[in-house]
Amino acid sequence: MEEEKEYLVYKTFFSIEEAEPLLELLQQKGIEYQTTNYNSNIGSTFASTNNPNKLEVRLLPSQFEVVDAILEQEAAKAVTSLPADHYMHSLTEDELMEVLEKPDEWTKEDYLIAQQLLRQHGKVINQAMLDDLWAKRMEVLSTPETGSSFWIAIGYISAFCGGFLGILMGWYMMSQQKTLPNGESIYVYDSSIRSSGKRMFYIGILSLAIWLVWIFARFMPHPVGTR
Repeated sequence: MEEEKEYLVYKTFFSIEEAEPLLELLQQKGIEYQTTNYNSNIGSTFASTNNPNKLEVRLLPSQFEVVDAILEQEAAKAVTSLPADHYMHSLTEDELMEVLEKPDEWTKEDYLIAQQLLRQHGKVINQAMLDDLWAKRMEVLSTPETGSSFWIAIGYISAFCGGFLGILMGWYMMSQQKTLPNGESIYVYDSSIRSSGKRMFYIGILSLAIWLVWIFARFMPHPVGTR
């Protein structure tokens, strides 16, 4: 039996129009991909993701570096013919440095253009510096979140009351993962939060079961005995 392929999130877009250039390039190069719409009210509430309708482009983990290299080549071509009215010209030096510090939030083209413009401003931009910035960025992205004490309290209260919210939040906290720019999948929350989520999940299941048994015993009609 053929092993099912696992596609991981390569990049997230806020609309299909924004994703079209990447999708067209993937099609031209014959690279397999999947697209999914992310819509999670729990995730939006607990993890503070502001956009509930995002388009995710998913690739096989082995293709992450391949697509990175292709985008780098395409971006390098675009940089050589950069128009004078390009929006990157309006960015300040600090904003251009932020592009280098957070390349995962920008396109490959923007990343290369930022380097070029900073060099024109007299800044020294070399590979060692870029590698150091990327290592720091990966460290930040790899750091697990600690969650919100308010929502954890809400989840426990709901779980003890047999509420579905507590069960769903517990499951989310203990199992939610994210994909790093290098294709690696890691848990969103640290071990402490995942443990709380696990307890919350099972407390909610147990509490719900108790409530259902009580309701059944209290309100279901009992058979009348025959004489």
